[in-house]
Amino acid sequence: MTRQGPRVSRRFEPTPPDLAVFDTTLADAATVLRTDEAGVAALGLRQVDGLLDYTDVANAGLHSGTGATVPELARRLLMRFVAAEPDDWFAPADWTVAVHRAASDETFHVAVPDLGAEGVELLADGPTGSPTGSPTGSPTGSSADSSADSPTDSPTDGPADGPTSSSADGPTGGSTGGPAGGLPLPIVTEGHQSSPYQVRVRLTGEYYDVTDRRIRAAFDDVLDALDTGAVRYQAIAEPLRADHRRSWELGVADCVVAGRVLADRLRAEGFRARARRGFLLGLVGNDHGWCEVHLDGRWRALDPVFAHLAAEHGRDGGGQFRAACRGSRFNRLLPCAVAESAALFLRPAGTPAPAWAFGAVSARLHQLHRLRRRAAVT
Repeated sequence: MTRQGPRVSRRFEPTPPDLAVFDTTLADAATVLRTDEAGVAALGLRQVDGLLDYTDVANAGLHSGTGATVPELARRLLMRFVAAEPDDWFAPADWTVAVHRAASDETFHVAVPDLGAEGVELLADGPTGSPTGSPTGSPTGSSADSSADSPTDSPTDGPADGPTSSSADGPTGGSTGGPAGGLPLPIVTEGHQSSPYQVRVRLTGEYYDVTDRRIRAAFDDVLDALDTGAVRYQAIAEPLRADHRRSWELGVADCVVAGRVLADRLRAEGFRARARRGFLLGLVGNDHGWCEVHLDGRWRALDPVFAHLAAEHGRDGGGQFRAACRGSRFNRLLPCAVAESAALFLRPAGTPAPAWAFGAVSARLHQLHRLRRRAAVT
């Protein structure tokens, strides 16, 4: 008997034929979609020699409406911090982030974090749960007793039956568990490296509201396209992310595409802007993309996709979080020191790595240093 699985959905666009990579078996797709091979076949997804395009599989899960597929579960895990108190989006947070060897022993080149970015502080090695250094903003140093990801001195836990890792836009690989000790710091300060690494960082967020009318108009235009469905929000294959204008013209976008489109528009208006990519830290390995504009001597983050997802994952319709996406820096985004068009995982030849490569990334939240007084967020 066929297990209950995702329904056929017309709410996403398949990867363009010239960019599709058919490397996912029916059995693997069934695992991702929490069904069996007959259930996958019933979806009518494109196949070549019995193989599926992984991004199509991810989108089938994200738009299934069952709430039980791996992509849906992974997104809920990644975005549940949105429902926390606003201070918890910004308070200094101590993380250990590790990139391990791929489970297949295949060599990949992985982006290194931008340890010089605003709000990023490299912590000295110390006992687990006892980072050194003084957090910014006069925090109490208390542990995060009710943060979105409960800090613990044990490895980060994921769902018991082994979800894939995921970006906010779709799953990308298998989780490897919590960070392992003994890994060295990155050996390069920018770009990619092939050897595993681990960093212990304090990420300090900051609330900021961009008031420039031209910037707000550009931000609202991209956000409105996502909110109205004029541009469909879905998982995007890495080759199409690299051609973000084509993706937008096709009417589909994810966080990377939306961030790059917004950066293009701001630069056309004469602003100093850039698209950024990095790790969205949580219980599963993942990546995220956003835009930054230089104002008042600082880079200010603009995140239309986080704003778009706020209604689904935030408190009281996500209004406060949605507003914070227009200028604020969040304490679980670790930017990487790579070009805005670069994938975070590459094969040695320089082509994008397969989606499951992100299973090599793990993160653990040790401590959230809550502020003594709640900051006003309007």
